[in-house]
Amino acid sequence: MTRATRPPPAGIAALVALALGLGSTARSQRPEDVETPSTSVGDASAAAVAHTDEVDEAEGTGGEATPAPRPEPASDDEARARGPVYGARARVRAPRGAPSELRIAGSVGRDVPGALGDPFRAVESMPGVVSIRSGAPYVYVRGAPPASAGHQWDGIPLPLLFHLALGPAVVHPRMVATMHWYPGVAPARYGRRMGATLEAEAPTTAVLETSSELELRLLDANGYLEVPWRRGELRVAGRYGYPGPLLALFVPGLRLQYWDYQARARFDLGDETHAQLVALGSHDVYAATPELASLGGVPDIPQRDVGLDFHRLEARLLRARGPWEAAGALRVGWDRSFFESDLRVELAELAARAHVEHRSASGHRWRVGVDVAGTASDVVVPRRAGGAPTEIHVDLPALAHEVGRMAAGVHAEASWRVADGTRLQLGTRGDVWLGPRAPLGSADVRLFVEQVVQPWLEVHAGAGTAHQPAVFVVPLPGLSHLPLDDTLGRAWQTEAGLSVSLPHDVRVRTGAFAHHYDRVLLLDTVPNGGSLADEVVPSEARAWGLELFVRRERPGPVRGWLSYTLAWARARTEAYGIGSFVPDFDVRHTLHAVLAVSLGRLELGLRAFAQSGRMANAKGFDRTVPIYAQRLPWFGRIDARLSWHLRWGPADVSVYAEWLNVLLAREPIDARCFFGHCEQVYAPTVAVPNAGLRAQW
Repeated sequence: MTRATRPPPAGIAALVALALGLGSTARSQRPEDVETPSTSVGDASAAAVAHTDEVDEAEGTGGEATPAPRPEPASDDEARARGPVYGARARVRAPRGAPSELRIAGSVGRDVPGALGDPFRAVESMPGVVSIRSGAPYVYVRGAPPASAGHQWDGIPLPLLFHLALGPAVVHPRMVATMHWYPGVAPARYGRRMGATLEAEAPTTAVLETSSELELRLLDANGYLEVPWRRGELRVAGRYGYPGPLLALFVPGLRLQYWDYQARARFDLGDETHAQLVALGSHDVYAATPELASLGGVPDIPQRDVGLDFHRLEARLLRARGPWEAAGALRVGWDRSFFESDLRVELAELAARAHVEHRSASGHRWRVGVDVAGTASDVVVPRRAGGAPTEIHVDLPALAHEVGRMAAGVHAEASWRVADGTRLQLGTRGDVWLGPRAPLGSADVRLFVEQVVQPWLEVHAGAGTAHQPAVFVVPLPGLSHLPLDDTLGRAWQTEAGLSVSLPHDVRVRTGAFAHHYDRVLLLDTVPNGGSLADEVVPSEARAWGLELFVRRERPGPVRGWLSYTLAWARARTEAYGIGSFVPDFDVRHTLHAVLAVSLGRLELGLRAFAQSGRMANAKGFDRTVPIYAQRLPWFGRIDARLSWHLRWGPADVSVYAEWLNVLLAREPIDARCFFGHCEQVYAPTVAVPNAGLRAQW
């Protein structure tokens, strides 16, 4: 019998229920935003670059109305983009990713129908991805749960991608130039996560003149400013949300507030050396008053406040000379997740990282690096004794003694051409976790092979392992650092595929994957039908399937792309006698399609999403052993967007309106069965309108 652990009760359950039941504001992808590792397009009207084994990354422009074409050199040695993890200046060459990597330009991803300005949501429409609920920005990727994914912005790990765990993104769209998406086997530099990896790259091209942006939307306002100076440059961005007054008209007693900021300064210390200072943070408040509770028929529930905060400050030094590159960074951080009457977690972090990389003229590359992070956490569980609140520190059994921990890792990567048209990539890393409990350690290996068979045909294959401590299913600030068990989860990942270039600049990518996860936490193994107030147990899970991705490489007046996944999944746990079962993320068919049409200054966009029914696993009267597994019906959704671009004095102005779920479709989320008869349970209709005005100078 696997030892069960008990996570925090109703506060976290309420937040997760809000994400699963009400959905989020948007999902996002745009046809010209998705790039294969062999293709890079900067803007909607940028010229396509020639296909080579590695290409440049062009900086996003934030979705100007009339962006200028910016073709870039495409040779392996001339590639110019970011520094590997540190966001280097423009002349530092970009690292080579895994063959299965997808590069997603963030410049115009914010304008996808239903996206509400969040480039991060583009990954929801990639092959192999299944959302936990329609519109919710948390996904299973090839069977790995949301908390298994690693998210970084400009090399800094993010504990939270969206405000209030499901709202707008915590990073301004203009601060995201390119996103590097690894659905499976990622390079060895990315560690301590056994799911997908998303690295959002900050803009790195030189700032030659002052530029700014202001956007006003129904629920918030945001702005961006970049300023050059003689020895460097400064980029700042921020957002302030004011959804409370608007939501009060529809949901009395609900109070929401959020804000975020990002700042990135670069100082040139010479022709080959420069320093950077990066800061970012996010703040969320959610409050449900007794008035709101009375709407659910339980008027005696006290007011509950939920707060989510994180802040980061990092100093960097990078030197690039000839084929050599060396970089180092020191970061401090602070996280907090607060659930009134249930749990408060505060965590302070001190982290450092460094790497050395060499690239030869013949195309061979190698890299070694180290990273270490120490955390000090304070876990408080408020309890009420005799009517007076008391605080019990570190009272939860699963979090007992988890006051201070340290994690350290070292990695090595090598890439070389073993023959004409054939490249081999090998990566290894080792990690160790130290704390009051027994130390944990892991060793991982990642291997990639890619072959250019013909100028129009490439094939690739990859395999690797990854380890991670068991953490909460949904990532939240502070909680993502606290392990729930004394052991490590492990992932075995394999994939193979091919890429074909067709006439009219169409590129087709297809492949197969097989992933296995050991000691992973799944929503299906939560007793009581999904409430995190009960025990959660680790499970084994397997996912395998076929993926297809098609897009037109060269943007034009008519753009579009399509992704399709045919997949299967199985899971097993020894707890409560559940045994083997079909998990919730076993969705056989998943289809995403996007069409965008530009008619001069007017642009129309449609996004269609369809998936076959997921599995509903019901518990018996003891709320643990499944008594039936019911396949739910298909679900589909259509989003639409209309925008108008014009020039108003010195500003480029965009006026837009969009609607998530224009047909008001309801998603089946569960089933109730009585004496052999089953009926579906549908989530409330999630249909979110959005309108705004964006001006750029």
